[in-house]
Amino acid sequence: MNRSRVFLSGVGGQGTLTATTLLARTALDEGIPVTSGEIHGMAQRGGVVESTLLLGGYLSPTISPGEADVLLGFELLETLRALPMLRPGGTVVGNTESVQPVSVCLGRECYPAFEVVEAVAREAAGQMVFIPCQSLAAEAGTAKAANTVLLGAAAAVGVLPFGVEALKRSIERYMAFQIYCNGKPTEAFRDCLYYSVSLFTNTGCADCAPAPSLRLLAASEAFFGYLTLGVACACLIVILVRLIAADKLPR
Repeated sequence: MNRSRVFLSGVGGQGTLTATTLLARTALDEGIPVTSGEIHGMAQRGGVVESTLLLGGYLSPTISPGEADVLLGFELLETLRALPMLRPGGTVVGNTESVQPVSVCLGRECYPAFEVVEAVAREAAGQMVFIPCQSLAAEAGTAKAANTVLLGAAAAVGVLPFGVEALKRSIERYMAFQIYCNGKPTEAFRDCLYYSVSLFTNTGCADCAPAPSLRLLAASEAFFGYLTLGVACACLIVILVRLIAADKLPR
């Protein structure tokens, strides 16, 4: 069994922990033992997010400096900062695009150029791959999928103990779009609202359908819609009956 220690680094909002979970689930589906840990501190404020994924039977989720076989860098500067975690001859798979911190936006600090990061990574790693994750994800349909683009690159270069097809199956299984409109996946608010209201009011919508993982939830929403409609009708009848009995209806 191939063993691998993977160190993931990014900033809050990039889906670093989501990517870690996806890799762990993929490994488990392939019968590979998984140990994982995470550090996310001020992630909601754009802070550093780091996680570890040890595949192949490791007991501790800790990766010490110089031990990581693979470094997955979701943000350019965080890739540079995490290079000391990589073992000599390890592999770097990183994003060429940046999420500039507040200090850089205010002009207090300078952001390193890609060429600088590339040069340092070349000295530290035996193999490195850098790709524009956000741009490629946007071309595919949504920039939010930049994290899965990076994972796909890592699987494609063979540094993970499973291939692209296994990762694709996990994405379809665990990260499928929730609503399909006219046969196309959508996350648009108006499409989701339209579908939800149609279910709850029981008018139906032939042009939308839930993903398999949401069918039970969709059926529950339709059921509660029927129940709410029935309760509303019963309350209206009771009110009318009481008004009639009290002879308070206008003539």
